[in-house]
Amino acid sequence: MIATVATSKNIASTLKYNENKQKGGEIVFSHGIDPSMPVDLQAQVLEAMHNQRFKIKVHTIVISHGDKDSRRITPTQERKYLIDFLSELERRGTDLNSSAWVIARHGNTDNIHYHMAIMNTRLDGGRFNDKFLGKNATRAAAAVSMRHGLERAERAAESESISIHSREPLTEEEPLNESAKRITKKVYNRRAAIEAAKRKKREYEAIHEQAYKESRKQEKLQNSNIGHSGREESNTRKGFRR
Repeated sequence: MIATVATSKNIASTLKYNENKQKGGEIVFSHGIDPSMPVDLQAQVLEAMHNQRFKIKVHTIVISHGDKDSRRITPTQERKYLIDFLSELERRGTDLNSSAWVIARHGNTDNIHYHMAIMNTRLDGGRFNDKFLGKNATRAAAAVSMRHGLERAERAAESESISIHSREPLTEEEPLNESAKRITKKVYNRRAAIEAAKRKKREYEAIHEQAYKESRKQEKLQNSNIGHSGREESNTRKGFRR
């Protein structure tokens, strides 16, 4: 499962594309809008709900499965993975309950994919919080893919693995797979390099401190010798006058 995020400034155009019957467009989930209404009426309702204090915007998320997954997963699994994705998105701070949105499935290609449209005006009239929406969506898709053994974006999966390992250290009952081993090795190599740098710094500071002490010691000794020599000369001269 892979998720990509974009934005649109035209509600009607976005909804018409998502629900295009020539593309097999069919609404599978919605919130805050009646999916049985004609698409033109849906757009009018959402435009009427828009807060005029800020520019109109629709956040779009395309959720897709790879070729292999599209051939093997069942309709029941398909629905389960999509619900799992939405739950992950919520868990990461994207409040889907606050705004109106629709998800349409496209069946015109061999790849299973969905188009999600989220209004940037909340149902209470405020602005939808889209902070980190792109990151949340890509990482949510990676998390679902890793959990169910689906194809995923490797970069997002690697970032998600590092995040998981930092939050929940693996136990002896949870052996590392090859991907986790590589990631763990990177983390520990970096830690080892940092510790080595700290040790070198401490050693350098100790050597520098020792050299400074020796220098001060020699300086005091030289000053002491000069003092003794001056007193001896002074005593000798006094004795000569007598």
